Amino acid sequence: MTTVADYLLTIAAVLGDDEPMHEYTRYTRKMLLDSINAAVQAAAVPRSDLFTEHKIVKLNPGTYQDIRGCFDNVFDVQAQVDESGNILRKLDGSRALMTTVKSQWSKASALADTRHTGFLLASVTLDATFNGRFQVTPAIPVEKDVYVLVKGFKYPRPLTEADLTSELTLPPAVMNAAYYFVLSRMKLVDRNTQESQAHMQTFLTLLNLTDISERAAESVLAAPDGSVPTTGGVKQS
Repeated sequence: MTTVADYLLTIAAVLGDDEPMHEYTRYTRKMLLDSINAAVQAAAVPRSDLFTEHKIVKLNPGTYQDIRGCFDNVFDVQAQVDESGNILRKLDGSRALMTTVKSQWSKASALADTRHTGFLLASVTLDATFNGRFQVTPAIPVEKDVYVLVKGFKYPRPLTEADLTSELTLPPAVMNAAYYFVLSRMKLVDRNTQESQAHMQTFLTLLNLTDISERAAESVLAAPDGSVPTTGGVKQS
């Protein structure tokens, strides 16, 4: 398990800022954390696929369902499953059609085994106005436990110093690329433009974003207020 603190110390070591009892003297933890968060933000839009998850969601009794707390963006309700994720009935295409989607498993011989639930969904209608809301048919009985497999996008929560002992749970590709993004930003602190650009190019290459414009690359390097990050421990000349 890699904790947030482990990840920061690895970066600090490469930057030569890991002297025992004097770690993060030049590049503070907050600077590194802010840069990791910026790297995630830079990756999230063009590579939303890296943040796409499948979750088993238990439905509430009734017709109308609201799972906005599970995802920032719901792409599809793909199947009715049991609690362990075994598919009972496919519900493909509900997002693509933006309308009621009838299950294609209509023949009696093709029906899923209903012994675990005694209840099967016939259709799902995603709400085009309120992402994360949808209707199911038939309505879920109060006495039934019904689960669906949902595909969606979940944006990681920004890291803070309170997370230092927690596991770093970024997607592996983003975790690897963010390392170079942070180095790129810190080299700007030292006004080392050449190394900064080299690290940024590695970040873009690892995420298959090499076609991004130079201006766009410079913009993602900037601090949230548009400025170049400055060191927290050493005054710049």
